[in-house]
Amino acid sequence: MTQDFPGVTIDVGGMGGYVAKADAKIRRVKDTYRKVKLGLPWKLPAVLVKDLVAYAVSCLNIRRTTSLNENICPRVLFTGVPVDYKKELLLSFRDYVEAYEGTDNTSRARSLACIALHPAGNVAGSWVLWKIKTRTRVRRSNVKKMVTMDIIIQAMNSVANESQLEELEELEEVVRQ
Repeated sequence: MTQDFPGVTIDVGGMGGYVAKADAKIRRVKDTYRKVKLGLPWKLPAVLVKDLVAYAVSCLNIRRTTSLNENICPRVLFTGVPVDYKKELLLSFRDYVEAYEGTDNTSRARSLACIALHPAGNVAGSWVLWKIKTRTRVRRSNVKKMVTMDIIIQAMNSVANESQLEELEELEEVVRQ
């Protein structure tokens, strides 16, 4: 396997062995996760935990590291696509945005309330968003950042409370068996 990927150094180790470089990178992801989570105005629902991890990894991958000899960030080195920092850093995890949904020549709303999760990492500069009303993930390029109002905070807290109740019910079911 060490010969299968030219230019990539694979450090072969034993199962359960300590790898200092990997531990340091995991620690950076955890620290970024914790910092963002503590800055949230609402409780983090369990359904959005993986998105917060994706946001933390995205933030770390667009920064140049001292471990690389080149003045290039890991994502550009891996994909070859330059980062558009204006689009990439326009939003952050937790931002309340209105996402354009298109028109159909009716009086229906043309945008929906969403929470910004993480950049999609594509050339268009899209973001992965979480629709508050339907609780689904979507990708959108046309978004407008809004002020997070109390009603949005209450909605997100209710989602977090619901997910905690679901976890407790699952735990009780396991205990009964």
